[in-house]
Amino acid sequence: MPKTPTHERLENKVSELEKEVAFHRHTAETLREDAERYRIAVEYSNDGFAFSEKGKFVYFNKRFLEIFGYDRPEDLQGKSISKAIHPDDRKRVMDIYSNGKKAARCPPYMSSRDYERMESQFILKSLQP
Repeated sequence: MPKTPTHERLENKVSELEKEVAFHRHTAETLREDAERYRIAVEYSNDGFAFSEKGKFVYFNKRFLEIFGYDRPEDLQGKSISKAIHPDDRKRVMDIYSNGKKAARCPPYMSSRDYERMESQFILKSLQP
């Protein structure tokens, strides 16, 4: 016959669960704070950052728009990453991107050519599922 828990054992278990919940709340808050710090660092960086998913832009900072000569986020949001690649390099870079996706790994960065008034590099990261 199974033993029924005593009042003391139940109190101990409740105490353990309360500690675990407090730990998870603290961890979740720490993650939110870290994500906010990262967002601020990327958003206000002097470097251009862009993130893509399935070959389409899902995020880019203001500096990225400036580097590539775009005035409005709507000009890139949801568009192919090829819009930020010099026409002479598109096929080569998209081949690298496609091969990287097949291997479940993307190159950590790709350089842009110098556009007319732009002499920068950009970082293109892919969000992997």
